[in-house]
Amino acid sequence: MSPGAASSFSAAEVALTEGDTERALTLLEEARQHHPDARTRGKIELLGARIEMWSDGLGAHERLLTEAARVERDDRTLAAAMLAEAAYLVQGEDDELAEVLARRSIDASRRARARPAPMSLLTLANLLTVRGDTKAAERFMRKAVSSVQRGRGGDYEALFRAAANFFWFEEYATARGLLEHLVSVGRDRAKTFLPVALDTLAAVDVRTGRLASASAKSTEALRLARLAGQDLQVASCLTTLASVEARRGLADRCRAHVDEALALASGTPFVRAYALQAMAVLELGLDRPQALIDAANSVGVEWNSLASRVVDWIPDLVEAHVRVGNRKEALRLLDEYAVVAEQTRRPTAIAAASRCRGLVSRSPEFEPHFERALELHARARTPFERARTELAYGERLRRSRRRAEARRLLAAALGGFERLGAASWAERARRELAATGGKRISADDIVALLTPHELQVAALVRKGATNKQAAGALFVSPKTIEYHLANIYAKVGVRSRTELSHFLSTNDV
Repeated sequence: MSPGAASSFSAAEVALTEGDTERALTLLEEARQHHPDARTRGKIELLGARIEMWSDGLGAHERLLTEAARVERDDRTLAAAMLAEAAYLVQGEDDELAEVLARRSIDASRRARARPAPMSLLTLANLLTVRGDTKAAERFMRKAVSSVQRGRGGDYEALFRAAANFFWFEEYATARGLLEHLVSVGRDRAKTFLPVALDTLAAVDVRTGRLASASAKSTEALRLARLAGQDLQVASCLTTLASVEARRGLADRCRAHVDEALALASGTPFVRAYALQAMAVLELGLDRPQALIDAANSVGVEWNSLASRVVDWIPDLVEAHVRVGNRKEALRLLDEYAVVAEQTRRPTAIAAASRCRGLVSRSPEFEPHFERALELHARARTPFERARTELAYGERLRRSRRRAEARRLLAAALGGFERLGAASWAERARRELAATGGKRISADDIVALLTPHELQVAALVRKGATNKQAAGALFVSPKTIEYHLANIYAKVGVRSRTELSHFLSTNDV
């Protein structure tokens, strides 16, 4: 590499790490002017592609292919990295080409006796997800993370993409660990990755019910992305904020953020999917199902895409059709989505499909579907989705004139929405609960629901007893206490000892 090209290239790397993408692109153009050799040109185009990814996901892949062909004979490792980046850029637009390029990248790495480029592994993971082979997809994801970590963890782009994949697969703890690491290095030295890491952490918070934290993180991410000129990331932050606002019933702010996001990046499937999901939560919470159907027709998200496999907007559309009385269309959408949900093996997706099956089933066949959904929510730990299932289940029971059972579920839903600050959804639950003849589940209802042993266990837990202490007081084993607690949780509609204590105190039991 000539001294001039080397100097400009090194400065571009620093500028990108510091988050100054405009300066990085200018410096790369300077490096190109110094007539670099094929290998250097390859490095320049690879870095250029990573810069352009934040604003234009597709603009660089052809240049990468051209330069990879130039260097493949002399530097297979570099060629593999370029092919991997090109594969990642074209997925969703041309999945067949993406797979060919990813496998070429892996083959080039093998011939160079090097580890596969992480981006090629992640591309294959995404493509396998679309096909429904999530087991193999997870293996590729973990290989990618392992590869980055063995390489001393400096490939922040690959680490972020892996974190995003774990988020999509609902492995929130793994995703959070990778993202918190990226936020840490982002604040210290890799500022380019700070907005996207913060925003994706905010998305994890949305899923796990931490709305205040999500809003703070995504607001900071939005400010940083605007400063860095990362239009695609700006759009992503806007959809995350819209998701928080949708849950809180802040209609004007939610719609404004969705409109801005679509104006910036309407050609990006994930932006469209997340924007539509935010609108779905907003309109269903406000009891405006037809508005959601109209929005879905307007936004237009591809059915068989990665975005539709990991962003659950379709169950919301099913619910909207049920609520406007279009059962036939609801069934058609649900039958297609249920296959996708089972393929992805994601608990929340399968739970949403089961909830929808409960919505469309004729009485009295709806109960097993809602019960299955509640079991899956217990695994997924997504409190908003659980409260939605409790609400839908309670509504069906009330319409079947089973008021006492409905009251228990509707009270649990109301408590869940109130804890989350989901104002419009809480109001929906409150109206349904009032229609059962009471504002809260009564002490008599709880006594009727629980067995004498369960009532004893519940009373001890309310006083703060541990499982061991409760077992000693009742002369049983701690495992028996665990068994009774699991039954109590399911009957009362709570998920933890803290929630049970709160629930019992609230209802004067």
